[in-house]
Amino acid sequence: MGPIIDVDLDAIVHNYLAFADAVQVPVLSVVKADAYGHGALPVARAVTQAGCGWLGVVDISEALALRAGGVTDARILTWMHSPATDWAMAFDADIDIAVSTIEQLSLVERAATKFCGKGTRAPRVHLKLDTGLGRNGATAKTWRALIAQAAEADRAGVLRVCGLMSHLSGTGAAEDLQQGKQFAAARELAQEAGLHIEHAHIAATAGAMKYPQMRHDLVRLGISLYGLAPEESGAADALKLRPALRLRAPIRRFDNRWAVAVGEGDGLPPLVSALPPLVDSQGTYWKIDRMGPLHLYLSPMGDVPVDESAATAAPARELVVIGHDRNQDGELVGADADDWARAGGTINYEITTRLTRRILRDYGGHTAAEGTNIAWPPMEESEQRSKRSITAPLREAVIDLELLQRRLTRLTQRSLAVGAQRRSAEFGVDVSSDAYGHGLDQILPYVRSSGLPIVARTRTDMDALERRGVTGHYFPDAPSATRGVYGLDPREPLPPTLSLVSELVSVKRVSAGQRVSYGYEWTASKSTTLGLVPLGYADALPRSAFGKAQVTVAGWPAPIVGRIAMDQVVVDLGDRECWPGMRVQVWGSAGNDLSLSQWATWTGWSPEALCANLGSRVERRYRGRQVMVEVK
Repeated sequence: MGPIIDVDLDAIVHNYLAFADAVQVPVLSVVKADAYGHGALPVARAVTQAGCGWLGVVDISEALALRAGGVTDARILTWMHSPATDWAMAFDADIDIAVSTIEQLSLVERAATKFCGKGTRAPRVHLKLDTGLGRNGATAKTWRALIAQAAEADRAGVLRVCGLMSHLSGTGAAEDLQQGKQFAAARELAQEAGLHIEHAHIAATAGAMKYPQMRHDLVRLGISLYGLAPEESGAADALKLRPALRLRAPIRRFDNRWAVAVGEGDGLPPLVSALPPLVDSQGTYWKIDRMGPLHLYLSPMGDVPVDESAATAAPARELVVIGHDRNQDGELVGADADDWARAGGTINYEITTRLTRRILRDYGGHTAAEGTNIAWPPMEESEQRSKRSITAPLREAVIDLELLQRRLTRLTQRSLAVGAQRRSAEFGVDVSSDAYGHGLDQILPYVRSSGLPIVARTRTDMDALERRGVTGHYFPDAPSATRGVYGLDPREPLPPTLSLVSELVSVKRVSAGQRVSYGYEWTASKSTTLGLVPLGYADALPRSAFGKAQVTVAGWPAPIVGRIAMDQVVVDLGDRECWPGMRVQVWGSAGNDLSLSQWATWTGWSPEALCANLGSRVERRYRGRQVMVEVK
């Protein structure tokens, strides 16, 4: 048995009902990013069965997955879209769409005109306004034009403009209240234009609790749905929240060390300060000595008998990695998501959301593996994306199979050169953590064809090989050379075989003084162009990259500005001419690309952990020769 995440759906329902009772207006439960790591479909089913009529996700793809899973009665709102989106997919699935610019509204309107020609109802639209957060949403200069165009489409019966939304920065009361005033003014503009706004919403968990006047017709319940409170909001005590997630993992012993097989590659952040002692299933306390990409190395705070069971497939002890228990005196012990956030220099949102979907979730015994906006020229898109319906912004891990195969061939030749007796696991290929984000099922045939030994560093990874009928070598301390074929050996720096790419989904010109993202930790010193990239810490970019990291847009460096959020990040494009749909390279292997090792330096996460911990919304695309050659 490997690591398990226990999800308490009863706690989630309790949190929803407590919040709904406190705010006394309809609640939208946010289940984006796989419900902050808890499992979108089980959570959505639980809250809708408890009476929740609204769900929120980032993109249409997430909404379609819920519909396919049987969530058919609730309204589902999406708010981030590629310029190449197939809007009809959303219309067919009865999904509410938030639009953020005049140009985006025009695209939706054109698609809706064709759709309505079939005799169907007009699609529902929410206008997304930027009242000061500086990210997605129409800037104040464009509100009148956006609302006028929306009202005309509404009168024509092409669209049903039913919502108005924005997002608070959470910087402080003065800033939040100013945003609230701007939002109220925008609602008046909509009413003057003849729009009947049924669902105005600006407040999420903390804002709804602090500012009753901002509850309007709908409030969004995010982190507190899962029993955790926004930073310094006081919501946990006020609502008597119940945390819904616990991570536990068996304790094993190898090479005279104790360890559990979870680490950075599974989503745990590098530690910058000490955690409280963790507790195992037999009441023994443990401290963390070191965190690796795949393991937490531990020391017991007391005597632990060393027996053979610690090295078997069914160890006797299980460590509660995330979660509180009560000791014999009734005191809370262990480390919850807030403790991990403090020790990792981050927030509780990132702790649960980054936990990889490779860790099984258990739901009570049922396990599931489961300014002036710039106009939009035609989108730059890959050949693959142009051949299918696009329902999500571009988030792609591009894997170079030809480069991988060349490196496998060289490694095979090197191992043969030193003699057959040396062809041990040290000359093998480490395929742990889904081949470090490359995709085990895609990579394994190439490794098997090479004839090289196949290495796995955890029992969970060994189980994955056994299920595929493959013999592997269990090697927890496999040397970095076994990961060299991916470009992940620091002793032999090579370009990575996995590149990370995205696109701009929004571009806007802003004036000096524009503040960006939560806490307003970045302010534009002069007029500039800002771009929104649909990647956040749920996908690939740890929050620790803020203030240091860059991406490249059309080969030019663009620094990240403002805090990295769960689903998006803002970049400063300067005075360059840019537009939505332009390709964004996070890291890669071409001449102007930023390197994976640079990202490791900026974030404090190891290169192998950055690849292994890519989120489930990041699609894998394979390029290069796919002909495998048997090595003899």
